[in-house]
Amino acid sequence: MAEQLGERYEDLLGSIWLYINWRYVTRHLPTEKKELFADAVDAWSARLAAGDGETETRGPAERWWRDGQ
Repeated sequence: MAEQLGERYEDLLGSIWLYINWRYVTRHLPTEKKELFADAVDAWSARLAAGDGETETRGPAERWWRDGQ
């Protein structure tokens, strides 16, 4: 059950990520939340790509808030 909820969370954030201005939205989040959002997007993107081998994704999520990026 926990894994299923995790995938639903990743699906939700991944879908949102497709349509938002990533830097604008994440700029307003604390770093911990930025990392959680980016981790969920990366997991969602990897799961989609592994599912059929043909799905194009925009991942990985840019982690612009880290030093040197």
